Parts: sequence; structure tokens; C-alpha cells
Amino acid sequence: MKDIFLVSIIQGITEFLPVSSSGHLQLISKLYHIPMVGRTTEVALHLGTVLVIFAYFWRDLMNMIEGLFSLLRGKILPGFWLLFFICLATIPVVICGYMVDSYGDNLGRTLTFIGWASIISGVLLYVVDHNMPTTRRLDSLTIKDSLIIGVIQCIALVPGVSRLGSTLIAGRLLGFKRTEAARFSFLLSIPAILGAATLTFMRLTQHTAFPFSSTLFLAMAVAFVIGLFVLVLFMSWLRKFTLTPFAIYRIIFGLFVLYFAYF
Repeated sequence: MKDIFLVSIIQGITEFLPVSSSGHLQLISKLYHIPMVGRTTEVALHLGTVLVIFAYFWRDLMNMIEGLFSLLRGKILPGFWLLFFICLATIPVVICGYMVDSYGDNLGRTLTFIGWASIISGVLLYVVDHNMPTTRRLDSLTIKDSLIIGVIQCIALVPGVSRLGSTLIAGRLLGFKRTEAARFSFLLSIPAILGAATLTFMRLTQHTAFPFSSTLFLAMAVAFVIGLFVLVLFMSWLRKFTLTPFAIYRIIFGLFVLYFAYF
């Protein structure tokens, strides 16, 4: 019970910051000898995570739904194009995710790999964020942009890279404002998270019923409450400041992981 509560807190914090939730969970597991979460808990945490995005970006979601229905009436609204670009950017990670799940599920799960991945990601986040313009908004998004972000998102399948971090780097590389890059990144996470949760759920229910419990609901609730709080703070930060603190943290975290791995 205590272990699941701790994992839920870590998930709620790190999932909505560009710092790699999987890397932190892996390190905590080694430091405190906590078993990695089971698949049932993983599904609960994924659901808590995606509910946070639904709650914060509900206007974008409503606009996308409106855009989809307006298309049936022969009218194209901006919400449809946002939905289209999200679907387009999701295609690369679906293909790569299937290949990793089938042939390389344990790729990069050593602490050494996670440490170096965190350091490299931190350096790239700092360099890109400080050298690219912050002028573009999502209404200027193109097919090429969405495919570039989608391809770069595939790198996050390796533990320690961070899905949010990689897509933020891609968005900033293309010149999008920090808030706009983050907005697209979080919306893009919806199909990725739901897809992963659905795949895990289907595997669990192949031979037995899904074990609902109060502990799982608590894990989901904790991840949701903390995640929503962190997301609000993160988006507020991006309206005024740079990504430098997160880049520095990633480098320091990576160095700590390497020290722990070697010593």
C-alpha cells in the first residue's frame, strides 16, 4: 500500500515535467528496493495521468470534437486540424511502439543507460530552448511539423529520455512558443497513454478478470490530484520563464544515477 502511494506521487510529479517518469521510478525502485509496479497499477496510473490532461485541456478537446462533427457537415474548423495533426504525429510512435513491445521491451532499462539518456536530454533541452525563436503558435502547425514531432517522440520509448522532454525539444526546435509546444505535447500524449493502457489491459484480461480494488482507485486519485497541480504550475512557469531549470535538473539527475550505478 505504502509503495503504491509513493509510486503514485512520483508518477503524478514527473509525468507532467520534462524529467522522465520512467527514469525516476526505476531509480526509486533500486534505491528503496521497491518492486516495479505491476500491470494493474500501471493501468491505474495511466488513467489518472490521462484524466489530468482531459481536465486541463478540456477546451482543446471540445474544439477537436466540434471540428470532427463539423467535417461531417462539410465545414472545416481549426479544431479538426489540431485533431488531424495529433493523429498524424501519433503514427510513428504506434509503429515504433509495436516494434519495441515485440522485439525490444527491455531496451535501455539499465541505470547507466538511463543516466546518460537524462544527461544528453538535458543538454539538448537547454541548447534548443536557448537558441530557437519563440514565435510560432499551433495555428501555424504543418504536416511536416507534426511528423517531425511524432518521429522525435519515438525516442521517448527508451527509459530515461522523457516523452514530454523529447516532444518539447522538437516543438522548440521548430520555433514554437514554450506554452504552445507543451500544449501540443500534452495533447499528443493522450493517444500514446491510452494506447499503452489499453494494450496492458487487454493482456491482463486475456486469462483473468481485471482486479478492481480500492488501492488501485487510490493510486489513480493520487496521481490525478498531484499531476493536475504540477501541470498547472508547469504551464504557468512556461508563460514567463525558460526550460533551463529542468535542463539543469536532468543533467544533475543523470549524474546522480551514474554515480549510483557505478558506486
